[in-house]
Amino acid sequence: MLALLVALSGDTTLVVQGVAVLSGDVAVARDKAINDALRNAVEEGLGVFIKSTSVVENYELLADKIRSEAKGYVKSYEVVRERKDEEAGLYRVWVKATVSLGKLENDLAAMGILVREVGRPRVAVVLDNEDLAYQIEDYLNKQGFPLVDLETIKKNLQADELTLLAQADKATIKKLGALAGVDIVITGKASVKHERKKLPYTKEPKDFYTVKVRAKAVEALTGVVLAVASVERSVPFSEAEAVKLVGDSAARELASEIVDKWQKRENVVYLIVKKATPKKMAKIRSKLMELVRGVKEAYERGTVAGYGIIEIVAETNPQEVLDDLRAKEAKLGIKVESYEGKRVRAVAR
Repeated sequence: MLALLVALSGDTTLVVQGVAVLSGDVAVARDKAINDALRNAVEEGLGVFIKSTSVVENYELLADKIRSEAKGYVKSYEVVRERKDEEAGLYRVWVKATVSLGKLENDLAAMGILVREVGRPRVAVVLDNEDLAYQIEDYLNKQGFPLVDLETIKKNLQADELTLLAQADKATIKKLGALAGVDIVITGKASVKHERKKLPYTKEPKDFYTVKVRAKAVEALTGVVLAVASVERSVPFSEAEAVKLVGDSAARELASEIVDKWQKRENVVYLIVKKATPKKMAKIRSKLMELVRGVKEAYERGTVAGYGIIEIVAETNPQEVLDDLRAKEAKLGIKVESYEGKRVRAVAR
């Protein structure tokens, strides 16, 4: 029965409320309230799907199972009402949202919402074939993934490290993540083969181009493999067409697996700390768990280029985690210097 529930797909539209604490900037509070409403929409949407099966015994167990395995996401939304609740110290919004169980496919609006919710992680594509790399970048760009260009990558790595990067060397990927603000590195090997051969229906030989790529998407700061793709296509007459087919197919496979993992996990923020001794890192990690709202887990991910890295798993989105880190700098023993997407840079005090 659980497999049947998880396999369900469809849309439901509902109106939900979201709230956030009023603390100075009303625009920030409004954004937080909208994010809260979207999370509530997914939660309520899953409940609607469960109840629609008429199987309501062990409701909480079923809800937890579907919440961890189903592809729940917001396809679209609009704010239908909002107000400041001065008495309660809250900003309240009411959002009309369409929630779905199913794959994103080519739903660009839904993809944009999801990419924003996970903190707009930045992607670098580094293959040993520039044409294929460009094709994959083009696909990801159209899907709303923020990209890091090759020049930015070159500024942060030595020439020999670029070769290591194309070979998926974990230490080099981690360095790129720490220094260049890259969250996901897509790397791999490609080959293009040309041959002339006769087809069954003609005696004249034709030019055929066979393009093959094996690529994987790696979470830069942790080394976790998010997705893999292996694609091969043979096309007559046109090398460019073969490259396009393979690039699009590989990008589609990688993006689909990445999105699946995003939808199944909590938000992740990386705290990158300068001048942090092992003792200080342990203390910062402990304080994160104790003081920062929404943090479920915090993991030390080692050091690279003089920076200590902590992976923060939170129920709240990256912006909310950042706001709380700033508010509690002194107690955490850090000074926030900058932030971008899913990463916060700080120096240990």
